[in-house]
Amino acid sequence: FILSGSSVLIKKEVIIKNKLNFLSEAEPAEDVNFWIRLSRYGKFVFCNYKGVIYHRVDENSIMNKKSDKVKLTPPFLYKIDWSKFMQKEKEYLKKFIKKEYYKTAYNNRKKFLDKREFSLVLYKNNIKISIFNMIIYFIIRFMPEKVLNLIKLFLKKRGKDENICN
Repeated sequence: FILSGSSVLIKKEVIIKNKLNFLSEAEPAEDVNFWIRLSRYGKFVFCNYKGVIYHRVDENSIMNKKSDKVKLTPPFLYKIDWSKFMQKEKEYLKKFIKKEYYKTAYNNRKKFLDKREFSLVLYKNNIKISIFNMIIYFIIRFMPEKVLNLIKLFLKKRGKDENICN
């Protein structure tokens, strides 16, 4: 996914013609939702040239706000027409959503449980969260930090993706 909307060039006609805009209903994932919808109207070209590196930390941004309230997996696929995706793209998006589901579990640690966290269906595209994935969510959510760190260390040594919980 695009990391920063300020580093992208898009033809204005594509956005106007297809009535593409950020959907506030998809917050806090409105940017990712926009890129997924935009991907239906052309190809992306990636250039890894770094002309400038600038990073600003905004304490008041949505990403940095601390809250005692449980967060749900963001609505990345809000108003996405699932039928326009090829099977390979659907599988990639499902994998992405599953990883985000696990990240949500990690970010909800030390917060009161909310039954909406264990929703069986995410979005109207019928991406189902299996019982197995809910068990993993529950383990990540409630496992002691020391045990979780040991698992992450074990996965790292085996060459697996250690970001399963980050």
